[in-house]
Amino acid sequence: MDENKDKPMANTAPTDTLALKKLIEARRAEVRKKHEAGLSGIETCRELCSIADDVVVGLFKAAGGGLGGALVALGGYGRGLMNPYSDVDILFLLKDNHKRQDSSSGILASLWDLGLKIGHSAGAVSDTVAMGLADITNRTAMIEGRFLAGDLDLYEEFRKKYARQVIHLKPNDFIRAKIEERDKRHATHGGVALLTEPNVKESRGGLRDFHMAMWVIRAKLEALTIEEMAARGLMDPADVGPVNEAHSTILRIRNSMHWRAGKQSDTLIQSIQPDIARGEGFMDASGNSAAAGLMRKYYGAAKVIDRFASEMIQVALDYKKKRLWWGAPKLDGDGLFASEGKLYANAFPPVEYDPEPRILLGMMKRIAEENLVPSPHLQRGLSKAAQTAPESWFTGESGGRFLIATLVLRHSARALSVLRETGILQRMIPEFSDITDLTQFDMFHRYTTDEHTINTIRKMESLPDAPQVCQQLREICRTRSAPEVIKLALLLHDLGKRAEDHHAVEEDTRTRVILGRLGLSHLGDQVAFLVENHLLMSQTAQRRDFSVPATLRHFCEIVKDKVSLRRLYLLTYADIAGVGPDVWNDWKDRLLLELYERALEYLLEGGPSDGSHEERIEALAALTVKAMGGKSHEPSVREFLASAPERYARNVEPETAVLDIKLVERLEKSRVALRFSINPGDLTGSITIAAPERIGFFATVSGAFAVKNISIVEAQIHTLEGHVALDTLTVSGNLNLFSDPASLSRFESELADLLEEKKDIKELVARRTRYLKQERGPATAMPEPQVIILDHLSETNSVVEIWASDRIGLLYDITRTLARLKLDITSAKISTEGPTAINVFYVTTETGGKIETEEAHRSLRESLVHAIVSPMGEG
Repeated sequence: MDENKDKPMANTAPTDTLALKKLIEARRAEVRKKHEAGLSGIETCRELCSIADDVVVGLFKAAGGGLGGALVALGGYGRGLMNPYSDVDILFLLKDNHKRQDSSSGILASLWDLGLKIGHSAGAVSDTVAMGLADITNRTAMIEGRFLAGDLDLYEEFRKKYARQVIHLKPNDFIRAKIEERDKRHATHGGVALLTEPNVKESRGGLRDFHMAMWVIRAKLEALTIEEMAARGLMDPADVGPVNEAHSTILRIRNSMHWRAGKQSDTLIQSIQPDIARGEGFMDASGNSAAAGLMRKYYGAAKVIDRFASEMIQVALDYKKKRLWWGAPKLDGDGLFASEGKLYANAFPPVEYDPEPRILLGMMKRIAEENLVPSPHLQRGLSKAAQTAPESWFTGESGGRFLIATLVLRHSARALSVLRETGILQRMIPEFSDITDLTQFDMFHRYTTDEHTINTIRKMESLPDAPQVCQQLREICRTRSAPEVIKLALLLHDLGKRAEDHHAVEEDTRTRVILGRLGLSHLGDQVAFLVENHLLMSQTAQRRDFSVPATLRHFCEIVKDKVSLRRLYLLTYADIAGVGPDVWNDWKDRLLLELYERALEYLLEGGPSDGSHEERIEALAALTVKAMGGKSHEPSVREFLASAPERYARNVEPETAVLDIKLVERLEKSRVALRFSINPGDLTGSITIAAPERIGFFATVSGAFAVKNISIVEAQIHTLEGHVALDTLTVSGNLNLFSDPASLSRFESELADLLEEKKDIKELVARRTRYLKQERGPATAMPEPQVIILDHLSETNSVVEIWASDRIGLLYDITRTLARLKLDITSAKISTEGPTAINVFYVTTETGGKIETEEAHRSLRESLVHAIVSPMGEG
């Protein structure tokens, strides 16, 4: 029981601010206890609103009626529902020609002194009408005006005039304006309800969509609650309970977020999801499992609100709609017709089902080809069909034929989305239910697993118009054969995902079973290859040095033929681009294209076809001499190429070799020489470093970059004869450091001092680490670092792959450890997936070979893990 509820808050003297503030805090603390004990979201918000009412009305009455008008609550406060840190929006409604003097300012000052966040306006009835007509935000805020105190007759005058002159004025124009506003809002906040980090107020299916549903109905008729809407036949009475429950669920989650943050907080970020989940009773031992339960609860509520809002918008638009004189719409052979972007069915589901889903395929074709969405009634019919249609619709050869016929549609993702939303896809592929509404906890994927799956197919279908995609990939897309094989693989590729996964690769035991059940066993080998290897191309491109012959050979031995390579290339693009906006970029486009072209050449020629090392050097020398301007440069070109390692000559372009020769020549007068260029389109740059080689060279370089807030994405490391390092790094971050010659020169000097140990790089990195130390919640951290050592990807190098929580100085700590163990780094690829850093190094031992013994493997793993979990200065 709230012991403070009946205390005379309204009679507390306005000057006794401290006492009133303590009383408010005590009452809010009581409400919070009730919330933590399980009080519903709606009831909690009502009680919080009641506290605000008592304060505002008490201060109004204490002012002695000097306002001479009425006090009206607006917006969320007007709805009578307030979250813990919601604004208190009030209207001082004045009589015409009444002096707008100090009464309202005194009340406002008292409210501000109490620490309340106040939104306020003042005006006569005529002013409110003018404000509502001039601005759509004011119009919606005042739709929900609620009388608090003062002149009730004046309030009633406002309510009636505002309804007549604003709310019901050109209601369809208002509804269309709100639809446009909603579409922009959805686009800003992810476009879909199934986001891994939704904004519970603004995202699709959030609280604002519920409010909009109420606003558009109010534009046509007076129905203040969903119970009234059901009583007037505007919605199915059976939906009242689920909609109320969904609304209350989201309010309750938002209450928890506000209290946890101590302020307004609307984005349900992953780091707080385990805490919020525990408050909702999800007590699994794993934070991710608990959070997954919370998110499924949220997604269920958001989908109910999303459907409710869509239906109410349609109801509002259709209410008393004038029918055109020429009568009923024209039906196709299946009893379907389209109107205003929606597909309608004359009668669906049928009284008796045909043995094959012919009508369902007709619907999917129209949805895909005409860019339609099901009408609310058809959406319900499809959901019913998912439960009641015969098994022959979903299994065996007829089910398989339907699925393939859907996948071959040019825009099949539109149809698949409807099948997923209505449960038909889950009826056809029951395993899909396990990933439906399953959030992903890598802070890399933007969508739930099922939404990501549909989005990958959407991305593949939109590839011809996609930005930052090379011409070769577009050509492959246009000339591809059997696109349904790739789409089917995309549909099945993540069925093994679970809440605990860090995108682990597991044996695929589902694909052939599912295809057999659908009479599609003849596609088993093709689809299973893509599912089992859906990470192969992205991992090879981003985490392996495929310029190493053994690495490329290993990749091609798995792929086997050019048809599989093309399909894997398309699938890899779709899988990466489907993760979220802006995940695909020019850098990934270039990497995958280079891997594709090298692998295609390998497969066509049966292996590397560029001749012996001597032949490559001879051809490269001739082209480089020509690029430098003629025969006079031949001696310096040949001297440089003779000093370069074989892998440099294998991969360098003549134009780049010219630049590298000039850079190394600068070392005659400089301690360090740098060259920098921007990589257009992907916010990275390329910096080449020439300097005298020494033990720990790359560790010092990575530390110097960390100090300047620059991240190394990829490193091609070469050592010329005479112990000259020639390293090319792909970098991101504070690239302004290299934006002009003077800045680049200063960094050259600083780097030279560090390499010559005139400055202590360890202390500089430690200082930077302490300054920018980042706090991470338990849901975002890797359980423990992982170190994997592979010896089959290179004939001369061991490949060390390290997974760890990303932080400032991590790369320096790793490379410093490799240097201490006298391991020479020949190339490196550094990537991140959300908070996880994945660092891969090709290394050789002091004697120039692989790390051969198991004891050496174990020692390396232990040393790296220690360096990661006990950074310098901390352990």
